[in-house]
Amino acid sequence: MFTSTLVIAAHTAGHTFTRSLVTPLMVSAEVNVVIFALALRLTVMSWGLLEASAAAYLVSLGSAALTFYFLRWQHA
Repeated sequence: MFTSTLVIAAHTAGHTFTRSLVTPLMVSAEVNVVIFALALRLTVMSWGLLEASAAAYLVSLGSAALTFYFLRWQHA
């Protein structure tokens, strides 16, 4: 998914913009996927798959927002 995002961005917006996407995509991939998996693992046995997936998704959205603000603060 990240490769296709970078290819589409390179064709649409150019290589400079695409290079600026690499760091946020890599950090997001490392942090938010782990947060989602951990939240799902901790809730799936007690809540069931559908509810645990929804909860993990919401937790992951919060993590994504915090990651966004952290990266924005680092580059300000």
